[in-house]
Amino acid sequence: MYTVELEKEELEKNFLMDRVRKINQQIDNIRDKNNIVVWGAGTHTDYLFKYTDVLKYKITVVDNRKSGAYFAFEVISPKNVDWKKVTAVIISGRQSVADIICELKSHYGYKGEIIEFYEPGEIWSFWQLNKNKKSCFWGDFTSFQEAVQVAGIWNESETFEQELKVLRNVLQEPQNWYWSQWIQKNLLRIYMENQQKHLCVIDFGGGFGQEYFNDKNILEDMQEVKWIVVDQQKHVTYGKEHLQTEKLIFSECLEEAAQLAEGKCSLLIFGSVLQYIDKWEDFLQEALNMDISYMLINRQHMAKRERICIQNMGAYNSMSAYRIFDERELLDSVSAKYQLLDQIKYSECGDIFYDLLVEEKCWLFRRKDIG
Repeated sequence: MYTVELEKEELEKNFLMDRVRKINQQIDNIRDKNNIVVWGAGTHTDYLFKYTDVLKYKITVVDNRKSGAYFAFEVISPKNVDWKKVTAVIISGRQSVADIICELKSHYGYKGEIIEFYEPGEIWSFWQLNKNKKSCFWGDFTSFQEAVQVAGIWNESETFEQELKVLRNVLQEPQNWYWSQWIQKNLLRIYMENQQKHLCVIDFGGGFGQEYFNDKNILEDMQEVKWIVVDQQKHVTYGKEHLQTEKLIFSECLEEAAQLAEGKCSLLIFGSVLQYIDKWEDFLQEALNMDISYMLINRQHMAKRERICIQNMGAYNSMSAYRIFDERELLDSVSAKYQLLDQIKYSECGDIFYDLLVEEKCWLFRRKDIG
């Protein structure tokens, strides 16, 4: 059972477990190879030997800069390897991977399988609890509250400052977020289907109105635009003092936002927020009962089963309970009143966990009774 008193070492252990299982899965794919080379005889290989299953296989250790005894192996220079007989290479490290692959292929004519463990740009090795990485996920909890206890108190001040940085960047220049063009296309679609009379948006979890400012170039050409941001009190207070206009309004709850919309709300946006809500079904049902014409769910991680985990957000210096949604369950919750009109998948999201394929998606729905 996870508890609030779970020590830092235990948190690292849980994070490490996910990473090691993924590496072991990669290594297991070459279990039938009979001449495997591990490239690298340094600290990374020390940890590879310590935590993973690599020593179960018959391996040779190769390094350009080191020679002599290394554990029970004799380190060999790549110049002295008969690469025609090598069937698989494990690159043990996260730096210079592209250079090593180039050397294997160009200098030694190697054509066999290559195993690498890191995505381009990763700056932390697999055994490290990555607190400075933009975002990472670990764990498989039995309840949302259990994950909340482990994650501890969200660093609201750091979140506030980081989102202000995002806002400043947007104000200087529109950001090319991967979902931006998709949202803008659908804003235009809704405006046209509303006969160009007005566009009223409730942006739940909209921070300081970053999406509004990012889409301002198309909103300026529309008549009677009203964009209502719903967020935490600190964000709303700042927004009212520094950002609010006739078109951009800030509110602390959906009920108040609906009143501000005066019955003209065209679109409700959930901006990457449902995954942080414990009783999301009740909350979503409340939103569905508002009978807003369109609903956009933006940036949700989906899988074939629900997984409650911890999101470690290094940029915000915080950890949070986080829900990977069962895609079918979420869509079924909406389908009684809304039909799916459009969706996108961010295919580069990849598999966050070794045992569960996760995809990040966005959806646009229209209320069924308006055709």
